[in-house]
Amino acid sequence: MSKRKQWDVFKNKMSRKRMGKKEEKEETEYLTVQRLSASVEGKAQKYTRIGPLTMVPFPHEDKTMENIKHACKDHFEIDKGYQCDVLAGERGPSYTNVNQIKNWKLIHIRFVEKEPELRKSRSSKEKEDHTQAHNLSLPISYVNVPSCSNIAPSSRSVFPQSVPLSQLIKIGKFIPPKKDIVTLQLEAFDVERRSWKDPVEVVLSISVDKFASGACRDAFLAF
Repeated sequence: MSKRKQWDVFKNKMSRKRMGKKEEKEETEYLTVQRLSASVEGKAQKYTRIGPLTMVPFPHEDKTMENIKHACKDHFEIDKGYQCDVLAGERGPSYTNVNQIKNWKLIHIRFVEKEPELRKSRSSKEKEDHTQAHNLSLPISYVNVPSCSNIAPSSRSVFPQSVPLSQLIKIGKFIPPKKDIVTLQLEAFDVERRSWKDPVEVVLSISVDKFASGACRDAFLAF
């Protein structure tokens, strides 16, 4: 109730008191309500009317959206699992603020189920918690693990023999090769034709160690 209206009510009470008139009981305000179906139907996509127009008592002082919904739920005795939705007409839309209501002569309402998905998720979560609690209450079963002494000798791991330290030291040394690979290009002269033949390349493996020497020359084996 606005301050202006409160002042008018107080002013009327004081005037009646001065004139010696008995104070009249405040009349309860009523809302003209048309109840509609929860969902649209037909090709026109309209909400279907449920029953005739109803005078719903409105005992609250302020006309807010929550007070309108509470008054309608109390009058129609709706279960707590449903919520009241105030509509602009038989085709909607839903009002979200009381300031959107321009025509207070007739108010359209419907009752829809309150958050069914949330209730399903809660019920599934409760089932999971119950299952986990049941699993924790089950006795623990133990599994016999064979000891190492019962393992067959063939399945045991075999380690290689140790390498002497002298051989480990030789591993890091450079071992020079005993043979070299040499590519030679050989040429020949054809006496009959009196011309040089095409050169021929030959790959030879020459031993590093000489097997003979003489006339200021060394001889090596080639394969």
